[in-house]
Amino acid sequence: MVVEANKPANVDALAQAFVQFSVESGVLRFGEFKTKAGRLSPYFFNAGLFDDGAKLGRLAEFYAQRGAWPANNAQAGLATDTDIDGKYVSAVNVNGGTITVTYGNEANATNLAGDTVALQPGASVGGDVIWRCGQAAAPAQWAANTAASLGSNTATNVANKYLPSNCRP
Repeated sequence: MVVEANKPANVDALAQAFVQFSVESGVLRFGEFKTKAGRLSPYFFNAGLFDDGAKLGRLAEFYAQRGAWPANNAQAGLATDTDIDGKYVSAVNVNGGTITVTYGNEANATNLAGDTVALQPGASVGGDVIWRCGQAAAPAQWAANTAASLGSNTATNVANKYLPSNCRP
């Protein structure tokens, strides 16, 4: 699907490319959706579908081209944190570039409900965007002062046994 509407003159090419990428990835869908607050929305943005290395890499490129991590969901072009949910996720929040996923809904109520896992972006000395997941140590390649302000190790409280191995300390 090609996103071609009446584009205002101030919409830059990067924003258009991000919307196109979101549609092609199935992250942004159009139709009639009911939010958790009970409101009807003509679109649904499921950031949880940025779920593989290629999609996360491309997403990181968009942020790298801006030169700064988004401070919050609005700057990242996302709905409010609690309006982004899925089968096992009750919220997705962006804070200083760090993406925090809160488990809920049909997640294992005893072990995961209400717990969080975070992905923290940073940059290498060469300017590549690299991610830190959960409780993992900061990558050795991170350049000084290039990581998002909120550490994934601080924002993650899922028990290590439920985290992927690359997200554990």
